[in-house]
Amino acid sequence: MRPYAMKNRDCGDVPWRVVFLLGCLCSLAFVACGTAAAQSQSQSQGETQGQAQSQAPLPVQLSSQKASSQKSSQGRLLFGQGFIRGYTDFEIAPPHNEPDLGRCNQPQPTCSAFARYIMGGYLEIQPFARTPLRHAYLFIQPNFFFGDNIPQVSYTYSMAPLAVERTMGLAIDLPKHFELRITNHGVTSFSPFDKSLGVYDSGPNKEPLGIYNTVGVRWYFGGYGHSTSSW
Repeated sequence: MRPYAMKNRDCGDVPWRVVFLLGCLCSLAFVACGTAAAQSQSQSQGETQGQAQSQAPLPVQLSSQKASSQKSSQGRLLFGQGFIRGYTDFEIAPPHNEPDLGRCNQPQPTCSAFARYIMGGYLEIQPFARTPLRHAYLFIQPNFFFGDNIPQVSYTYSMAPLAVERTMGLAIDLPKHFELRITNHGVTSFSPFDKSLGVYDSGPNKEPLGIYNTVGVRWYFGGYGHSTSSW
């Protein structure tokens, strides 16, 4: 029996890990709420200014619109407002529901590449705020897998790193809510799964989903995706 089997595991640190993870999630929620409040206040101020302009005489409105247009066209070239955006998430798989990373092919009764935790997110970086280059942005979506479990044998709450799966690439906004995406997918395995586990193993840095590159088109509809289009 493996030394980290359930009956020999030290469970005293499990609550502290849970508290730590909950604290991280609460911190992220607090930051998100603060950002939402700031955006709401900014939107309210914009609406107030818009109402004041609508009540102004026509020459004043035209002058204000012209000044706003000139300011927009003469804004900063790099790293405009909202140039970096995304989200983070954290998931826990209950016992008997561990994600299989595809490394424990039979016969390997001691292989423990079954995750308990998944930590990931999605990030977009749009460096250019003007010129046609503003239609392009970079994106990355990493997923980190943690755990040390053997189905039907050992279920633990260990956060031993297993692998990181990443999808990254370049996206270009197109008219009519279309988007061209060039994507690379890769995997990095951590010890002891950074080497072959036997003749039945596909090898490190290949699971889940393997290594590949794609070129595709995405269409946003129903308000999903970007709140505003660069077109």
